[in-house]
Amino acid sequence: MIARGLDVDDVSHVVNFDLSPHIENYIHRIGRTGRQEKEGVAISFFDDEDLKIKAEIEALMDKPIPDLELPPEVELSEELISLEEKVEFVPFNNHKVKQFKPSGEAFHEKLAKNKKTNVKKSYEDKMKKKYKKQYRSKDSR
Repeated sequence: MIARGLDVDDVSHVVNFDLSPHIENYIHRIGRTGRQEKEGVAISFFDDEDLKIKAEIEALMDKPIPDLELPPEVELSEELISLEEKVEFVPFNNHKVKQFKPSGEAFHEKLAKNKKTNVKKSYEDKMKKKYKKQYRSKDSR
């Protein structure tokens, strides 16, 4: 798998196992094979769910993507690999998140002086503490 930003010379084949919903990404991916006037092959696997995306890609390229059937000797399996399994989205919920409890030599209890929490103080309070007297700004005179 190659990410954006890498420049690899002489890419002869690009295989897409999924079609990106961002059709510009498809054009970017297959463009890897046609660098410097060289020929290349782009192969994309898609199913019925991807037909709309395929049609949008063809419209953008103004060129049809030919459909080829899999050879008869290729056996299809209904078993999904971990990358193909749909992941159920669970919204973030603080009270149900298992809290991480650090342990081991690298983790220790904070010293009392380091357990302080920040307390917001107004500018006026800071000046009172600094000058140890009532502070009045120029505007309040």
